[in-house]
Amino acid sequence: MKKIGKKAFDPIDQEEKELMESMERHEWHPVKNIVQEKKKASIVHK
Repeated sequence: MKKIGKKAFDPIDQEEKELMESMERHEWHPVKNIVQEKKKASIVHK
């Protein structure tokens, strides 16, 4: 099996770097109603 290099996990750009750091700081939490949250997100981005 081919080993995945450490570089494979390097962020692509600044935004992705900030998201990865946010996840490492445990700033992300599960939502209670994923269907409702998806609907809200899709309305915001239209």
